[in-house]
Amino acid sequence: MIVHAFGLLVLATLTQDAGYRIDLGSRPFRVEGPAFCVLVSPQRPQPSSRDEVAFRQGDRFCVWRRDGLHTRAGHQVRHWQLESEDERPHLGAARPAVSLAGARRIGDSVYLLVRTHTGEERRVERLYEVGLSGGLPRPKLLAQFDGSSLAQEPMDDRLVAVGGRPMWVARRAGGAWGVATWEPNLRQLTFQQLGEGLQSVFPVSDRIQLFVERTPYGTNLLGRADLLLGKRRDLLETRGPLTPVPGAEATLWLEEGRVLRNSATGALAPLPAEPDLAVTPFGLLAWWPPAEPTRGRLLDPETLAVLAEWRRP
Repeated sequence: MIVHAFGLLVLATLTQDAGYRIDLGSRPFRVEGPAFCVLVSPQRPQPSSRDEVAFRQGDRFCVWRRDGLHTRAGHQVRHWQLESEDERPHLGAARPAVSLAGARRIGDSVYLLVRTHTGEERRVERLYEVGLSGGLPRPKLLAQFDGSSLAQEPMDDRLVAVGGRPMWVARRAGGAWGVATWEPNLRQLTFQQLGEGLQSVFPVSDRIQLFVERTPYGTNLLGRADLLLGKRRDLLETRGPLTPVPGAEATLWLEEGRVLRNSATGALAPLPAEPDLAVTPFGLLAWWPPAEPTRGRLLDPETLAVLAEWRRP
């Protein structure tokens, strides 16, 4: 397990005798630096779910809530049903479930990537544009995508804006994955394949996304995708699972549950057991066993050198 704590990485090269101490014998944990100390809670923060996504221009609003799309202009308000003709339910039947895979505003337009669940294991994703420049905002269907984003939540954030265009990382049937892009000048949706066997994506920015692929021969491949250029660069390959360290700007990874790696510097740090991890202002704090630690280390985030150690007396 990995625990995220507050704090930014502010130190680059430190030595073990530079005045760092850690005390994991009580809660919260105490991490001391040369000039000050911080307290680190070992409790995993609970992710907060969004109730709505809203965009405003003057008296015009575009709002997505759990029951779908609402728009407003002054005193005019409307709730929009976004299913297609063939998805509209028969009398007495329930409407198909609709969720938001992502939303972005570009200029006077809001782009919504809407996912409709039309049956067991069947999902359809459509891209809509809602203009905020005049009158009551109305959704306009731009395209239906033959595939799906990586959205999991009822209100997810998988749509990005790069180069003035809405785009997202998407999978297609058969295992192919790549970048789906709405081209405003061409008024069409394009798809550029970047690979196969996509497992997960970790945004660094809208443009740069790190990905993990499962290769045909059973390894996990970590890579960097540039959505603007439509290119990828492979960073490392491992037989075990890869998990990013939260709060480490997608540069620190845990391999096979007990090996730390900095994907930018190539530094490696094997640990005696599977740890919990927290980012602090002084570096990366690791402790094990997670529930009742008996050992812990503070590591430099770039070199993964040990700055301080702790053992339960």
